[in-house]
Order: sequence, then structure tokens, then C-alpha cells
Amino acid sequence: MRSTRWAIALSTLLSIGAVSSGFAAEPAAQLRVTLGGQELRVEAGRPVEVELDGKRVTLRVEELPYRRFAEAGIAFDYPRHLSWEAEPGNWTLDGNSAVVMVFSAAKGEAPDPDDVLDGIEHSLKSARRAPRESILLSARSGALDGTTMTVTLVGNRLRYEAYRIEGRSHDALLVLQDTLTDSGDASAEFVALRKQLAQTLEF
Repeated sequence: MRSTRWAIALSTLLSIGAVSSGFAAEPAAQLRVTLGGQELRVEAGRPVEVELDGKRVTLRVEELPYRRFAEAGIAFDYPRHLSWEAEPGNWTLDGNSAVVMVFSAAKGEAPDPDDVLDGIEHSLKSARRAPRESILLSARSGALDGTTMTVTLVGNRLRYEAYRIEGRSHDALLVLQDTLTDSGDASAEFVALRKQLAQTLEF
């Protein structure tokens, strides 16, 4: 009898959800905007009328789908959903499949990408050394030569790309990580991230 009541309740909830499925949109971000000394609270994407220099004007603020990384002498845009972790001299931007790691170094002291990949393999306790391949990342400030490898960890194939960036005042190391699909292809998240890096990376 109890199981019958649960079945009826579940059926009722499902039918309600089917009828009212349009209400589940995520609320817009709440933003604080200061305009001519006037502080306003607005919703992202929703226009509001404000008075500026005695005139009524329409203000609309859009929340962009990316953030701007500007550390270690380099700068680039990355998807807003990536989580941010920072320690002195290194930063990690972590997504569902794709990860970006940046390490700061003194001028001329950035480690060799091959050595970095060796260190990653050692930390993953790989049974044998994965083959290395040269790779190129085209960026706004010029092309970067890098090294890539693919390793297997607990059934997952992880692909790494490592680039040494020689900046004006100091150097940086850029490491990209991707969890490949079951067919061995790059994830959609990584493809989009790498494209955005190529379009916006400056050093």
C-alpha cells in the first residue's frame, strides 16, 4: 500500500513537471553598476532607464561568458565556468574535461616542456614513458612551440600540452590538459578552450 502511494505521488510530480517545465531557467546574475556616482543594482541583460546629465538613457549590462587571466606576464580569455585555484607562482583553471595550468618563472628560468611532462608522468606513476610529439599553438603575440603526450590513468586517456613562454620581464610555463573521449578525440570543452587561447593569448 505504501509503495502504491509513492508511485501515485511520483506520477503526480512527473506530470506537474511536464506541464510546467518552462519555469526552470537560471535566474539572471545580479550586478552592481556605478554610473556618474550613482549606484545601481541591475540584472544582466535587462535594460534599465537611468538619468545621466539630466537626460534619461537606457543602460544594459551583459555578463560575458568568459573571464580574463592576467598573471605571470601573460593574458588570455577563458570560459567563465572554469574554477580558479591560485598558489604563489602558479594558477589552475579547472573545467569538466579541460584544465589550464600556468607557472611563473624568472627570466630565462622557465623549465623545459619535456622535463615538465616527465614530472607529470612521474607523479602519475606511469609504467613507461609516453611518446612525445611537437605541437604548435598560434597566438595573438606569435606562435608557440610546445610538446605533447598522452597517458592512461585508471582507464582515462589524458593528453597534455606544455609551452614555454618567454615574456618581456619574466617567463611562464603553460600546460593544457584534456580528458580524451572514448574514441580518443579531444573533448568539445578542450577544443573550444584551445581556440579561445589562440585568439586571445598575449605575452
